[in-house]
Amino acid sequence: MYRLLTFLQKYYPLLIFLLLEVFALNLIVRNNHYHKAVFNNGVSNFTGNTFETWQDITGYFGLRKQNRKLAEENARLRNHQISSFRASDRKIFVWNDTVYQQQFQYISAQIVNATVNRKKNFFLINKGKNQGIEKNMGVISPDGVVGVIKSVSSNFSLVLPIINIEANVAARIEKNDQGGLVSWDGRHFSAGVMKGIPGHVKLEKGDTIITSGQSLFFPEGLPVGYVSGFKKNRSDNFYTVGVRFAVDFNSLTHVYIISNLLAEEQINLLKAIEDEQ
Repeated sequence: MYRLLTFLQKYYPLLIFLLLEVFALNLIVRNNHYHKAVFNNGVSNFTGNTFETWQDITGYFGLRKQNRKLAEENARLRNHQISSFRASDRKIFVWNDTVYQQQFQYISAQIVNATVNRKKNFFLINKGKNQGIEKNMGVISPDGVVGVIKSVSSNFSLVLPIINIEANVAARIEKNDQGGLVSWDGRHFSAGVMKGIPGHVKLEKGDTIITSGQSLFFPEGLPVGYVSGFKKNRSDNFYTVGVRFAVDFNSLTHVYIISNLLAEEQINLLKAIEDEQ
């Protein structure tokens, strides 16, 4: 209380001056149409700019939450697209059977840590065993193939991306169905190589490379990249094809994990064949 009285005693002339100024301005604005319009316009602009700035701030902090919701919604949509199902040729059906049987399910996840400038890059995502993630599941983004789940903990997983010198993806040239393997040469994260394409095949820059479907990890037809160049090897008459990856790994934030619902059945059959040989 003493400090307040001291403050008022010290600055009361200034306070009285400011009050008189406010009173005078109020009289001018109330009794002069021009000044009233200028004042109202200024207040409106100030208020509008203040609310716009506040919305920008709150929108920025809500962006991550919104992105997560969009990723989850996209995962639900992917679970219903035709590439997630396989045709069934059964001639006898029960009442609730359909022509297609779902083979792939998609789970959205966020990348919480990543490297793109090493020979053996890894991505850490925020989904693990508790969310149904298992080793060897495929990982994609809205733009194309990312990699494969390498290891899993309770709530996190490590992804082995294409941009790891130990990774490769079974792929094919979309326009002619010629298959090969896409891998990374350890240089720039935007480019890789494709091998296994015979020298007689006609290639052009810009040709689309997609997953071949000959894998337990990915359905057929997912974008892998685009032909950026090619050179025929004299030693074996096969091409070494330059690949520009479909995914920008440096800006990747959200991914989808692919669960192959028929993987166990496929693996058991492959093991049985190996045991017979």
